Amino acid sequence: IVFSSPSTRTPKKNSKFFTTMTRHAVTVEFNYLTAAETAAQIRARVKRAGLAIDNDALTALTGLVGGNRGALDSETDKLIDYCRQSGTVTTEDVRQLAAGHEVFNVFQMGDLIVQGDVGLCLSMMRSLLASGQTPVMLTSLLISHFLCLYLVKHGQKPLPRREFLAAKFRSQASRYTHQRLADIVIRLAKADAHLRHSEQV
Repeated sequence: IVFSSPSTRTPKKNSKFFTTMTRHAVTVEFNYLTAAETAAQIRARVKRAGLAIDNDALTALTGLVGGNRGALDSETDKLIDYCRQSGTVTTEDVRQLAAGHEVFNVFQMGDLIVQGDVGLCLSMMRSLLASGQTPVMLTSLLISHFLCLYLVKHGQKPLPRREFLAAKFRSQASRYTHQRLADIVIRLAKADAHLRHSEQV
């Protein structure tokens, strides 16, 4: 008999249920994979299917999966099915199909913001809203994005699950001053708070 916790959090090992079960059963923890383990498993899975995967696509998918074993299986299988005809999984395939693709869209929006391309930025924002993203979701993602720029600008690692974009974050961050990034994060946080308050009214 296998008991699997439905919780997204690790069960407390001092809980009554856990201590009772461990007296009569063996516990097995499926910890998150490292980035190297994730990449190796994705590459092997794609190779077994007779396909190839671009290095950039592998890096992107590794980051989006975030070490989650279930996500690795489902997202890789989805890409394999989609790319059987082309024979190669590309970054564009990952962007279009993988869960969490909005990270890429927001990164592109960050590029447009840096370039000062207001028209295209607004067009992308309208597209994201039309695809089902909420205004609060967009501000939340933008806050995370610019917070990552702020962190790498100060020599720190980006937020968890964003490490695979570190080089690109550094490239974008180089086009901002420290103060400018701080101001952007503060303004986005205020906009996010305003939107959340509006949703509750």
